[in-house]
Order: sequence, then structure tokens, then C-alpha cells
Amino acid sequence: MIGSESLALIRESASDIGPELGAPSRFGELSQILPAAHLDLLKQYNGFTLFQGAFRLFGFRSDSSLDLLNWNAEQTWRFAWGSRLTEYLFIGETGWGDQYAYRLDGSGQLHGSEIYFLEANSMEAESLSQSFEAFLAGEMLRNAVEPYDAMTVDALNANGALDPAEHWVLTPSLVLGGDDRIENLSTLPATTAMIFAGDVAKAMESSRPGALPKAVSPWTDEAGRTRLRVDFA
Repeated sequence: MIGSESLALIRESASDIGPELGAPSRFGELSQILPAAHLDLLKQYNGFTLFQGAFRLFGFRSDSSLDLLNWNAEQTWRFAWGSRLTEYLFIGETGWGDQYAYRLDGSGQLHGSEIYFLEANSMEAESLSQSFEAFLAGEMLRNAVEPYDAMTVDALNANGALDPAEHWVLTPSLVLGGDDRIENLSTLPATTAMIFAGDVAKAMESSRPGALPKAVSPWTDEAGRTRLRVDFA
């Protein structure tokens, strides 16, 4: 059960709150496997952002940027990462593209109530919270008050609030040798940023040992999506 203090903080600090959820059953099997506390919160606050768009919780919504069903659809962005993400159900994210997720078992049910943090450039997962209630209080609402990441604060101070449909990106990517300096910061549509990160991650993994990235170039796939190709020296 979500505590009264947490609910009060959401009321005071959340933005981009979705419309009333209504009957969760019409949103299919994903709504049926969420823990009770998670689903109860979505009934009151159907997805929202915190700290000027820097932290997002997905809901069941018509706007695709904060819709849990759209974000988890293979064709939205997950395809770019191959098969490594099949066991995760993404429930929220940071403005950098770091993902919050439950793990799924082989039958598509939750593998417990634990929530994981997946880093944006690698999608490497680490355990974050043992329950949705702990995740809400210890990660989402903690960051709503005082984010632990200095670059997040710097990005907001430099550029203002981040649109829920966008991600911050560093150019060049840290994976390609870039620096995490605020002057290298720009924004991209969230789905594009996730596709680009997947393309880069897969290219780096498949490159010859010791090969250095030389350049990246855009290309368009058969579905009309802009992708990135990495060339190596």
C-alpha cells in the first residue's frame, strides 16, 4: 500500500499526470500482472513526471511517450537491442534513458516484485528496490525532492524542463569516447535516442577486440526508422 506521505508528495510535485485509468482490464495482460500497489497508484495517477520531466512513471495512456504498452512494444525501440531485453517489463525511466523495470519469467508473469535499474547506454541491469512501494519512495520521490545525479541538475539548469517525449543525449556518446560535459548535451525524441543507443551498443559488442570507433553515420531501415551505423578504424 502506498503511504499517505508518498501520495501527498506526488500531488504536490508531479506533472503530466494522465487521465483517470478507469477499468484496468481493458488494457490487457500487462495491467493484470502489475503488483497491487503499482496498479492502485496508476488508478489515481495514471503516469506522471517528476523534477521537470527528469523522472517518468508510465501509465496506460493515449499519449505514446508515457504509455506503458507503447513503450514496451518491440517495434517502438526494443528491437534495436536484440534479444537482451525480452525478460524485462519497463515501467518508467529517467530523462537520460535509464530504465526502471520488473523481470518477467518464461510465462510472461512477473519474476517477483523486485525492480531493476538498466543503464541507458548498455541496458545492464542492477537490482534497485525490492517492491514498488520502496521504488516509489526511495527512487522516484527521493529524486523529486533532490536528485542524486549532478548532471541531471546541470541539464535542467542549462536547458529548462525536459519534454516527456524527449531524452537528453551526449554527443558523441560516452560509449564512443565522448565526455559528460554539459556543452555536449542535446535532446532527441526518446524512441530515437533508445534506438541509437542500441545500435551503438550492438556495434561495439560485435567489433574486433581493440577496434576503435571512427565515425557514426545515419541510415534508414526498411520500416523507415533512422538508425546509426558505427565505422571503426
